[in-house]
Parts: sequence; C-alpha cells; structure tokens
Amino acid sequence: MTAEYKKEKLIRELIAGICELTYMDSFSVEHKMSVTLSPNHLDGDVESIDSPVMIRMWDMIEESWQDILITSIIDFERLTGFGIKDERNLVDFENIPFI
Repeated sequence: MTAEYKKEKLIRELIAGICELTYMDSFSVEHKMSVTLSPNHLDGDVESIDSPVMIRMWDMIEESWQDILITSIIDFERLTGFGIKDERNLVDFENIPFI
C-alpha cells in the first residue's frame, strides 16, 4: 500500500535537501532514488512540470531529470539539509580536537 503525498510538501522537502524516494513502477517493481531540487546541487536550470499528478526532480545518481507519478511514491525521506535532525543528534565540531 502506498502512502499519500502532496506535491507541495514533496517540492518543499526536495528544495530543502537531498531526499531518498522509493516508488513502484508500472510493473510493480520498487525503485530507490536520491533526488533533489536544492539550488546547492543544481546548476541553476530548474525544470518543472505542469501536472498535478507528476513531479519532476533531479536524480543525484543518474544526473538527469526524472518525472515520477506522485501516487507511485511508496516512501519519501529527506536525508540532508537544515532541520533534518534535532540538536541532540548534531556533531559538536567546536569540541573535536583536530590535528
């Protein structure tokens, strides 16, 4: 069973950092992708798609634009970017002795 995702929330998360996306293709095969819309990882040319049921994102591994049917998304998690972990999980670089 697939989760229900909203296009606006997906786009916000993609702009905020790199996300891991799992989707099921038309042959019921699961695929995982590392994707983003973050300006930090794009060359400035953001491509969009004018469809309420599709989302276009940059595939970090294939280095190409991918169009995914939103209803085919099984799992979606942002891996990088501000706010991804709370203060307890942050590394305190100021107190690490560097050689």
